[in-house]
Amino acid sequence: MTTNLAVFLNLLFIIGRVLAIVLALIIGFNIWKQLKAIATELKKANEAKSAPEADEKN
Repeated sequence: MTTNLAVFLNLLFIIGRVLAIVLALIIGFNIWKQLKAIATELKKANEAKSAPEADEKN
């Protein structure tokens, strides 16, 4: 009986570890997407801000 319990616990630990890795990947991917969206917004805002300055110099 103890060997069955040990095998069961080992399977639980393996499943838990796999789930933790998958969750970490999903969370990391979502953070990366958010940072990419923020970067594009900042880039657009910077381009819109620098366009009137270029007009004033000419």
